[in-house]
Amino acid sequence: METIQPIYIDKGLVHKQKRENILLNNLRFETPDFIPKEVFEEQILPELSKEQAAFLKKNYLPINLSETPLPFMESGNSYYHFKSIMPVLTEAYLNKKKDLLQDKEMETILAYYKKDKKNGDLILEKPLKEFEQLKILSIFNEKEFHLTDSGKAHLSDILNKFDQIEKDDVYYSNMYVDTEHEFFFEHYCDHVPGMMIIESLRQFGIACSHKYGKIPLDGYQIMISDLEVQFKNYINFQYPIKMTARVYDKKCSSAGMWKTAFFELKVYQHSIESASIRYSGRSFQKEIWLKNTVISFSILNCTITGSV
Repeated sequence: METIQPIYIDKGLVHKQKRENILLNNLRFETPDFIPKEVFEEQILPELSKEQAAFLKKNYLPINLSETPLPFMESGNSYYHFKSIMPVLTEAYLNKKKDLLQDKEMETILAYYKKDKKNGDLILEKPLKEFEQLKILSIFNEKEFHLTDSGKAHLSDILNKFDQIEKDDVYYSNMYVDTEHEFFFEHYCDHVPGMMIIESLRQFGIACSHKYGKIPLDGYQIMISDLEVQFKNYINFQYPIKMTARVYDKKCSSAGMWKTAFFELKVYQHSIESASIRYSGRSFQKEIWLKNTVISFSILNCTITGSV
């Protein structure tokens, strides 16, 4: 599996002046499962550098749906699919991997695949979420089809400028924990402090708002109007920490800038949800913000549950 260095975000995206106070990296939108062949070959590849094109082609593989129809995709068209998705598990492939497939593993696989009566192949029945893709790859021990979070962030940066790519409002990042941080670890702690988790998710939401919500870094202020926090499990700083964000009920300007939105952000370790934040927020022009003395940067309603 290729090693790709983490992608560190710009300090301005999280309103920080010192890099040591940035608590996330590998900011990205959800990796597109399928890209139409014409878009991939005629609109995206010609706009990329040689290195970017090679990286994209390494991680997206061609599939003809007239030959391999998938129930959830429009039949007859050709696409490129993200390599971590295995659209078809042929009978020959399953026989080759049979030593890995006990009853529990087959039960998991059959939750996503359906047997083709004509040839015994298993056909993917529905889109796979990222955690589900990793689960399937793990069953088959397919390390060559796995792409690290850093690699997915690199893909995201390549594809982000193309409006032809359909993007769901789902975003990912990795939490960066510096156990030498003078504020969050000013005394010994055997887990990631709750305030550090809250701040990392706050930074995550703000960074998404700027990078994907098109809110300018200058001239605008973001206000959180309510906040609900829940802690479910302690988070160990010795293991990777993944964060996800879903954005709902957006209201956008004519230019596509997020004016109001509802965020649901979660923290995972070992694929288990450990903490979550739900909040709504809005963006203002700073000159309006400063003129209205009633409005200040604040959290109007806050609820916290669980151990911190």
